[in-house]
Amino acid sequence: MKIDLTKKSTSKKVIVSFVLDSSGSMGIVRDETIQGVNKYINELKKDSATDYSFSLLTFGKEFTTVYESVPINQVREITKESYIPDGFTPLYDAVGRAIKAVGNVSSDTRVIVVVMTDGHENASTTYNQVTIKELITQKDSLSNWAIIYLGAVADAWDAGGAMGFSLGNTIRYDAGQTMSALDSVAIMTVDTANYSDKEFKVSKKAVWKGKKDL
Repeated sequence: MKIDLTKKSTSKKVIVSFVLDSSGSMGIVRDETIQGVNKYINELKKDSATDYSFSLLTFGKEFTTVYESVPINQVREITKESYIPDGFTPLYDAVGRAIKAVGNVSSDTRVIVVVMTDGHENASTTYNQVTIKELITQKDSLSNWAIIYLGAVADAWDAGGAMGFSLGNTIRYDAGQTMSALDSVAIMTVDTANYSDKEFKVSKKAVWKGKKDL
């Protein structure tokens, strides 16, 4: 019997690493964040043309690896039991951990890192502004990496730029728009995953064509 391997052999391999703020201030949008992240996960599941591997790291009082390199169809929705906002904002360390966890991948595998936070760095011990910027800039310079910053702070573009995020991949949103922000980033992720190689190289630094508010 001949086995059809067409889908498996042609599916694009995409690693998605989601870095989610779970500091105490996220408590006011806990329900919206849970709903939004679950919608994000489900949007990726709908994209049958792409072979997604999904990781989710939350950071606040503790660093919690909710998922690590799990096929998207095996990822369950997060709940109030798995997302508990508390503590400060070790943003630099969280991003550094997530990037290091991905490691080195072949050039034919795309990596999309999404960082979502409602505040500024205030608790990291391993990385500082200089070292995290070096890491983000180095990875984002690679042709198969795209790193997205989603910040609910008034100076999101300055904050993202100081960390090495490109302007085109920096999005500012208001806390009351958490659901719509995650919906937009889900579309952005799927679009980025499905670009041709040429489109990906050109567009990953200018997805929003400049400053973007949601």
